[in-house]
Parts: sequence; structure tokens; C-alpha cells
Amino acid sequence: MSGDDVVRELTWTQVSVPLDRPLQSGALVIEARAYCCVRAVLGDGATGEAFVLTRGLDVARALDTLVTPRVVGHPYDDLERRLRVGLRNVGWDGPISRAVSAVSLACFDARARGAGVPAWRLLADTPPAAPEGIAVIGYTPVGEEPDEVGEAERAAASGARCVKLMGGFASAETDLARVAAVRKALGEDCRVALDVNGAWPADLALDLLPRLAGELAFVEEPWSYELGLATFDRLGDGARPGLAFGEVSASTIELEALAATGRVDHLRPDATLVGGPQTFARLLGRISGVSVMPHFWPEVHRHLLAPFTGTTYLEYAPAGAGGFGLDRFVDGLATLVDGRIPAPDTPGFGYRLDWDELTRLADVAPETRKDTA
Repeated sequence: MSGDDVVRELTWTQVSVPLDRPLQSGALVIEARAYCCVRAVLGDGATGEAFVLTRGLDVARALDTLVTPRVVGHPYDDLERRLRVGLRNVGWDGPISRAVSAVSLACFDARARGAGVPAWRLLADTPPAAPEGIAVIGYTPVGEEPDEVGEAERAAASGARCVKLMGGFASAETDLARVAAVRKALGEDCRVALDVNGAWPADLALDLLPRLAGELAFVEEPWSYELGLATFDRLGDGARPGLAFGEVSASTIELEALAATGRVDHLRPDATLVGGPQTFARLLGRISGVSVMPHFWPEVHRHLLAPFTGTTYLEYAPAGAGGFGLDRFVDGLATLVDGRIPAPDTPGFGYRLDWDELTRLADVAPETRKDTA
């Protein structure tokens, strides 16, 4: 390992991005999105950047006290594995896994930028197939009437071949009525999926799924799996929509176990949760029999899917639906092209962060740790 891959400097900040129009989905109201952003400098001077959603967690503190002291001055190679094991007695889920992911993604971006290649080129010799894009809809500006049919029609008109309706905040009957309205408006040209967010009791999910066969492209997390996998054993062999699970998991062991049930059709790992690109790539090499549909963040996942030879999908937020506020500080957001989300050929992940804007938005002022050796 050369000194070029030593992490010489890390800068981080935590920001709140107020949305122009607060959004509502059921009782959930979103007024702002919070992110932790990291900039890494490697030994050869290459610089990379990353951002992760905090979900209200103090990721900046985890970076300051636990992660950056174990990273700065050390080689980037195998960073994720070392931290995953080194922090095993402290905990992993929550701010720590997000902090490790942010640092590793920033270092990976720096490696690719320094080599002058797109990030996917560090993982595969040939360009990745562009995954089909899935438009996420169902967030309504506070004080306005829901316009899910209009959202779906606009997404389809812009090229989406599948829309995913956010649900789980009302009764199953209400969500299924919403699905029916969207399906009626779109016809056969654009598929519809439903994200239940684990809200249905297991017995209700097992009762409803056979009745939804042929109606939905897939159902995401119809029940909560965190307390065990026994419900998968209760699924019959009859027709049902595809099942998608895994978006909240920071553990590759959990994700591998979900894939191994033989009942999950779409696995939903998130590189900003599991530890970063190295861990994500190892997971892809260990699973089979499922498609991979990462949890959001197409800016990084469009590259990290490169070594996977199976079917892939990427979800995205169409303009005006489910604002994430990223356009305030990210240049180079993923875009839909002919129904798919391609990885760009520009060096690194293909985006740049506006650190002047991040400083203005900061809840935690930017901090820097440098290698003093």
C-alpha cells in the first residue's frame, strides 16, 4: 500500500436543508432534510466527497469521537472492515454506520477522481447497465390536497416505467384505494408499487398479498421483519406481488439472511448505511436469486451496482415529489434517461458538493482533522 492511499485529511459538517414546501405523508410532516457531509483528502492530494441522511442522529459527533481518529493517518484500503470490527463493542446501527459510510464513500470518490475514472471503474471493467428508474411519489405539500394521480402521470410522462406510492401511514384499505386510483390513471404503460413501511400486521399482510397478485409490481416491507424471519416461512407458494425488503438494515448479515429466505424478490441495501462501497460490493458477491433495488441515493448506487450481474433498479424522486433538498448543495444529481438511470463517465461519483452553501446551512460548523505525522 502506497502513501497515496493514506487518508491525510477529513472535513465534515452536519446541515439542515429547509424544504421550500413542507411535505406530508399521512401524519408524517417533513419540514427539512438533515445530512452529514464529508470531504476526504488522500495522500496523493485527491479529494472526494459524500453525503448521508442523518434521520435526526448526531452523525457529526460519531465522526469526531469514534471514526475520524481511527481513519486519519491510516490507509484507506479495507477501512470499512477494520472499523466494523474495531467498533463492534460500541455499536453499529445508527450514527456510527452512517459516519463510517460517509467517510468510506468520500475516500472512494477521491480514489476515482485521483485516477481520473468514474467510480464504477474501480469495481468493474465494463460500464454498468443502466438500472430502470422507479419514481417515488406520495408526499404532499402541507395544506394541499393529495395529487398522487397527477404525480404519477407526470412521472410517467417524463419516462418512468414504474412508480412507487408511499404508504403505511393510513389503513390498508385507504392505501389500496390510492393504488387503485393511480393504476386506473396510468393503465398498462407504467407499473405501480406500494411501500407499506412495515406497517401491516403479519396476518393482514399474509391475507392481502395473494389478493394483490397482478395488481402491483411489488410491495415493499408489508410487515416489519426486525423481530425475526418466521413470517417468510408462512408465505404460501401461490401468486403474489414481488416483495422488497432491507432498506433500513445496516447489517450485511441481515441482508444476506433476507436474500436466503428465497421469498424476497428485491433486496434493498443502502451503501450509506452498511458501511460504504467495499461492504456493499462484498454483499453483492454473496447474494443470489434476488434483484437489487438499493434504497434511494442513486448518485452513488448507479456506480456501486456495476459488479452485480443480476437485475437492478434505482429509485429516485421526480421533480416536485418527495423533496430531498439535495439541489441546494449537490451539483450532478442523478437523472432519468429513457426510463433508466445511467452512471456518468465523469471522474468519481459524478457530483460535487457546494461547501459554501453547506457552511451556510450548517447545524454543526465544518470541522477538520489532519494527519500530523
